[in-house]
Amino acid sequence: MVLMRTIILLTAVLLPSAFAMPRAGAETDTARIVADPILQKRQQELKQAIAKVRNAVVGVSDGLGVGSGVVVSPDGIVLTASHVVDSPVRRRIQPPEVDRRVTITFPDGSEYPAEVLGKNRNADAAMLRITRQPPDGKPFPFAEMGRSAELYQGQECFAMGNPGGLQHDRPAPVRIGRILSVGHRTIVSDCSIVLGDSGGPLFDMQGRVIGIHSMITSIIIENRHVAIDCFHRDWDRFQDRSRWGRLQAFDNRLIESSFFGVRLKWTDFRAAVLQVVQDSPADKAGLRPGDVIRSINNQRFADRLDLGTLLSEIDDKEEIDVVVERENEPSTLRLTTGHQEEALEEQRERRRRRREGNADPDDVTAMREDEFAVQLSPHRPIGPYEKRAPDQLKLFRPSMQLVKDSVVAIKDGGPTVALGVVMSS
Repeated sequence: MVLMRTIILLTAVLLPSAFAMPRAGAETDTARIVADPILQKRQQELKQAIAKVRNAVVGVSDGLGVGSGVVVSPDGIVLTASHVVDSPVRRRIQPPEVDRRVTITFPDGSEYPAEVLGKNRNADAAMLRITRQPPDGKPFPFAEMGRSAELYQGQECFAMGNPGGLQHDRPAPVRIGRILSVGHRTIVSDCSIVLGDSGGPLFDMQGRVIGIHSMITSIIIENRHVAIDCFHRDWDRFQDRSRWGRLQAFDNRLIESSFFGVRLKWTDFRAAVLQVVQDSPADKAGLRPGDVIRSINNQRFADRLDLGTLLSEIDDKEEIDVVVERENEPSTLRLTTGHQEEALEEQRERRRRRREGNADPDDVTAMREDEFAVQLSPHRPIGPYEKRAPDQLKLFRPSMQLVKDSVVAIKDGGPTVALGVVMSS
């Protein structure tokens, strides 16, 4: 017999009575949580921030798909992800220099036409402009832009957008999380985002836009956002309708090739050198196993994909500064890159050998598959940032005990895509 249950997705909400019998003293436990001054302050900040920005979170549609966006100026400048208004499917339908009509939909249901300005595909960033002003002549509701360079790991944030598409009977859901990693062009957070959220805003707790939702990873608690500083750095270029770069959805592995020459082990977003390829640019520059690469050419990278994008923008035989952490001290090394085309050909050859069953014994693919399996493990540690507020976390333990048997994992062919709570028998 198949047991049918109604499941409601959870984001950052704890339900103290999810069809578990409340024990004696449960009301006291809940009151203690609510009365905690730090949590009260945090809740008040969040309420104020949401009230300030909610009307600036919009739906973005070009007739082929629906995403999200955020208005950041009173005259109607909208930030979104480039893939929301630009994709290979769209380019097959129309010439790349022609943009489809874009419609911006506000939470009250009002719709406005918009034009696409600039696109930075390397960062998955796009800027739009609403082309018709409100009939009452008032400015558009908008959110203030923050600075992603000022963010730090473990910092609290919240995401908004239109998961599953814009729904007029539902305000943009709020999902609370933390910053896991910060790069020059990318932020990784544990805010849960899904299809339809693309292009929506990531906010700090003061309601400033710090990122734009870009990519959902295979792990629901690790998702990628365009760093808001990408827009600050190239604001004029966006306004001038420039289009540049190429969106990379997969790691190009240039770091492992003869273009650079190291094999990495990623732990909690730290890129530690596992092996240096002999006679490679990295070997000649003096990189060693155990070094942790912190930045390249003064650019931090948030994760493996961000690092690959960074390297793809570097020319052949270019001299670059590589900052590593060695024995807990920073060290800057000068490296001259190899040739990208040779490196890409090496990768194609390795893929061919793997298909034929003749993979190199030291091929990094097996190591990366093991790393990925650990990421999907139910016992995987999320990182050191869970312990940032142990006193507050302790307050939630009694309520967590009440609902632990009602919380379920929602899987899609294997990987967990969401968590839920059973709401009926």
